[in-house]
Amino acid sequence: MMKRKFLTILLAALLLTAGTMPAYAEETQPTTMPVPAGFELPQETVELYGFSADVTELMLSEGESYPLKIALDAQYYYPESVVFHSDHDASAGVSRNGIITAKEPGTANIRISAKLKEAYVTDPDKDTNVRTITIKVTVTYAKALTEEQINALKQLKRKGDRLFGEFQREEKVIRGEYPADAPRLDMDTVERITSSADGFADICKEISALQPYPDYIGGSGVQLTEYWFDTTGKEKLLLISPQPEIYYVRCSEDGSIAEHRVIYPAETVVTVSDSVLLGSYSVYNDISEVLMGDVNGDGVFDIGDLIRFQKWLLAVPDTHLTNWTAADFCKDGTLDIYDLGMMKSVMVGNLPETEKQLTLNDVRELARKGDALTWADFEPYQHTDVGSGLSVYKYDLEDGYTLLVGGVPGQKPVYIRLSKGERNVDLRDGADAVEAFLEG
Repeated sequence: MMKRKFLTILLAALLLTAGTMPAYAEETQPTTMPVPAGFELPQETVELYGFSADVTELMLSEGESYPLKIALDAQYYYPESVVFHSDHDASAGVSRNGIITAKEPGTANIRISAKLKEAYVTDPDKDTNVRTITIKVTVTYAKALTEEQINALKQLKRKGDRLFGEFQREEKVIRGEYPADAPRLDMDTVERITSSADGFADICKEISALQPYPDYIGGSGVQLTEYWFDTTGKEKLLLISPQPEIYYVRCSEDGSIAEHRVIYPAETVVTVSDSVLLGSYSVYNDISEVLMGDVNGDGVFDIGDLIRFQKWLLAVPDTHLTNWTAADFCKDGTLDIYDLGMMKSVMVGNLPETEKQLTLNDVRELARKGDALTWADFEPYQHTDVGSGLSVYKYDLEDGYTLLVGGVPGQKPVYIRLSKGERNVDLRDGADAVEAFLEG
């Protein structure tokens, strides 16, 4: 009897070796295993039958790894059913053997699931017979970094997050992993590459060989990759995929476009907006957004701005505009009486404005339309266009919910996504799906 009990305990415990492992160990294995269908988080009252991990929370520095120790009794569980999963692989991944690897600052929940034997499932109708334990992992900056470096990286990351991207070259420079004075691209080099390369992919490959870290890469809907000719991005090469298109862009000090032209494909007309061409310039250089109408630069739009702009159009001596882009209501790069007319209309409130705030009750009603939803359904509500490439209308709702409508206005939306935290549902899935999401 004692021998049998010893064998049961030996076979029942699934223990992974402890100790510090090299960064990015087990490179041949996937970082995060997919969670099989039916694996759900249990309610807190569900019996775990001794299923546990050696930690409930972890704090790791970038590049560090931690091998989890998992206790699992084979009397209750199928040992081969154990699955590891990270809900934020960009910050911390986990291998199939339970080795957590810290990648970049942030947090991740590592979930470990195992299948309980049917004999111990008390309510088959409500119990999926899967048990899950969760470990919260916090990843901090590398220990070798100074406080100055960490603060600079945090500031850079905040800017990147605003643009749905990252400033790769600057990050490498701050970390001391790439020389600040490394050579940059210039137009002579770009023209040489584009004239001899065999297509877009070949151009990208040659540019990457010369400058391995783009200054900025990101975007929403399309991927925008910027290679700067200087340290501020005032002049740059912009690569857009999957179009594919390549532009030369020169920005003005005030954050507007001074010059742009298509580099590839040859004889292609410009198909993207000024905001896409401008890209990261305004955010990286902390250029404030222009208050439309504020031509005298006092921070407000009032009758004084209207009078000054009218005098400027009439060429009244000693009349100057502090920021001419604030008067370009037609967005055509030219100031004329049409801009003045629109300025007057805005001043007296003749232009339609979206004043209605979208609520969760509105969302419930809109979800009833399902796949018939269009951009027009969301136009009456206050929103912010946070897209880069494609339009992405953002609606801030109560209780921390957010709605994103993405795509090309006038066409069928690519997505209409209601989210909170890391959970989301598409409104076109219907009212029942949305209600279940809100109740969950």
